[in-house]
Amino acid sequence: KRMAMTDSDRMPVAAPSLRRPKYSIFLAIVLVAIAGAAVSMVDARSRGLLLNTFRLTAGALAIAVPIGAFLGIVLARTDVWGRRAAGVLVGSLLLVPQYLVAAAWQAGFGIEGWQTALQTGEIREPWLDGWRGAIWVHGCAGVPWVALFVGLAARAIPRPWEELALLDLSA
Repeated sequence: KRMAMTDSDRMPVAAPSLRRPKYSIFLAIVLVAIAGAAVSMVDARSRGLLLNTFRLTAGALAIAVPIGAFLGIVLARTDVWGRRAAGVLVGSLLLVPQYLVAAAWQAGFGIEGWQTALQTGEIREPWLDGWRGAIWVHGCAGVPWVALFVGLAARAIPRPWEELALLDLSA
């Protein structure tokens, strides 16, 4: 009698090629040129607002991507203790509105926050004020989203491909 093979029994001969298409660098250059042309065509006020948007986005991404990618990989691909509880906690952060997140950070570390009120001395400088605060709050609000998408992507990679990549790495 012949037994049917399951997906876990099949080992691919080689992982599919994950190289970028040849046109991706060209596409990136074209997009940067279009963005540069758009910035140069608007008036000074709109240009300032657009550059501030890029500044906030770049800063928030610099915080959210490394932390969220680490959390996503740890929660999706490891067997650490408390992984399910941490996944529920990170997932619950997706349900909190952004204005509530901002208000919570402001109450703790803003101008009238608890940390600022506990400071002694004549000059009381809040930790989260201006650009620093906006970038930090937006970056922290983006961490669960990055963790979700990285975790889903990490779970979609078949185990045999991962083992094959580990074998290729050792050579």
